[in-house]
Amino acid sequence: MEKISEKARSLKTTAERDAFYQSPEVAAAYANRRSFSVKISTDGSFKAEDVLPGKYEAQFQMRVMGTHLTSFKIFTSPQEIIVPAAKDQNDDSVVNLGTVELKERALPVPETSSGKK
Repeated sequence: MEKISEKARSLKTTAERDAFYQSPEVAAAYANRRSFSVKISTDGSFKAEDVLPGKYEAQFQMRVMGTHLTSFKIFTSPQEIIVPAAKDQNDDSVVNLGTVELKERALPVPETSSGKK
């Protein structure tokens, strides 16, 4: 999804972005998108259960409490994360992904029609 967002931001006009968001490329990305909730431990490790084998790009969204937000932060990994297939039906082994490098990006909160964010 990060690659889709980057490409959309590079387009010059609203018409180009609208056409891009209607493309088979974007439809496939949304159809294949998966979401898993994880809790990150103080040592930086995390656990996600029932993740299907495959290639992933992680995106973490930091929850910020407040009433007057002008932006929110997400953290994305530019590298692919590969989750291997289970060895058998009872395999619950840990997959060590090594270090997952995250890139911070602040996203603006759009204004509403009343001019409020």
